[in-house]
Amino acid sequence: MGTGELQMKTIVIGDLMLDKYVFGIVERVSPESGCPILKQTTCEYQLGGAANVAKQLKRLGANVILFGIIGNDENGKMFKKILKQEGLEVDFLSTYNTDTTCKTRFVNDLHQQMFRTDRETFVSYSDEDRYKIMNYLTRNQICNIVISDYNKGVITTQMCQDIIRYGQRNGINVIIDIKENDLKKYKGATIVKGNKKEIHKLLDKLSQIWISDSSLQKLRSVLNTERLIMTCGEEGIIAVDEKNNIIKHSCQKHLVFDVTGAGDIVTAYISYLSKYKDMSFDRILYFANKAANIKVGRFGNSIVELDEVLNGYIKVLNVHEIIKKTKGKKVVFTNGCFDVIHAGHIDLLQKAKEKGDILVVGLNSDSSIRRLKGNSRPINTLNQRIKVLSSIQYIDYIVVFDDETPLQLIEEIKPNVLVKGGDYKFKEIIGADFVTKNGGQVFSIPFVYNLSSTKIIDKIKL
Repeated sequence: MGTGELQMKTIVIGDLMLDKYVFGIVERVSPESGCPILKQTTCEYQLGGAANVAKQLKRLGANVILFGIIGNDENGKMFKKILKQEGLEVDFLSTYNTDTTCKTRFVNDLHQQMFRTDRETFVSYSDEDRYKIMNYLTRNQICNIVISDYNKGVITTQMCQDIIRYGQRNGINVIIDIKENDLKKYKGATIVKGNKKEIHKLLDKLSQIWISDSSLQKLRSVLNTERLIMTCGEEGIIAVDEKNNIIKHSCQKHLVFDVTGAGDIVTAYISYLSKYKDMSFDRILYFANKAANIKVGRFGNSIVELDEVLNGYIKVLNVHEIIKKTKGKKVVFTNGCFDVIHAGHIDLLQKAKEKGDILVVGLNSDSSIRRLKGNSRPINTLNQRIKVLSSIQYIDYIVVFDDETPLQLIEEIKPNVLVKGGDYKFKEIIGADFVTKNGGQVFSIPFVYNLSSTKIIDKIKL
């Protein structure tokens, strides 16, 4: 990742809602109507709609800016209060003289939702506010734009198409969670995502009665979108990628407790994981589906943490994330291609880890290895090498670099200890001067085993 990524913003724009939960105990039935009486005990508010996507992205570590409309009422004030508590800015909200959309759920002591009441507001941006939003997009560094359309008026066809065209001109991903059956509205987005019901409504426009692989491929083509995603509840998730390949991930077996916000979780994860350039779309989809499966086992608009979803893959971070996570720790850094892992690598990593609290491994990208070792290398792709390294217990974090040397990484991370394997002399170790000038230590650890990836590859070729 480049050094400017920390400033790159993820824009979330869409319909904003306040989710209100009224909790209570049911002890008797009303003699008037025979309905259960909920004796209220507590009341809780959560962010809903596009704000739920923004909240999840913020917790994942994205730099999020949320655009949307709230009302000039008590619910609007509560919405802004919760937004601030989640660390999200309120300056980009538009407050109109209307009600804030609020969904109130009444929940008994068994955490069963008894019924729900909705107070909905349908309102669109004024021309002035729409201009301000588009102007903001042009003046800031943006990595993704997420449109969360709940068909409450904020995302008009014109607004949607203006954002899509802006994304196309500037190479910015536009990810849309759809609601309407309007093909023109969503045409040209990078990713179009909907649930089974929403996708079926779009297929109806194409006279496609059944949802099938071929009908989804046709819909992707008509929408002119790179990727089409359909969430299918207990059936999992289906997608069509940019090469028209069908990708399917089944539902992982979890107790379904509450489906509220599961679609928002999928949207947030698809947006956030796109920053991992080495991660395939298939893998992103797998993790997004896994996150949704975790979510449905929890009540309300619950957060699903990155550690829960990525497990070993969480070891792959960018420079800024590593600096943040290793603050106050004794950091050891080593680097290499790690193309064919052998016993010598394991010995080096074990001894490197013993010299500090956190071991960070700088890993050469595929193109970097080709420049160093020729077009026949690497044997294993970056994704494959990451998977192997992530399973090694001594490694805490992995950072991928594309340069021929890790010098820039070393200068940014500023490790306390720099380690290389083999018989390197001090002057031959990249970054040694920098580390020692900053008060750090440099070690060259001799190989215990007479092994190298090149020797193993040559032996296999014999």
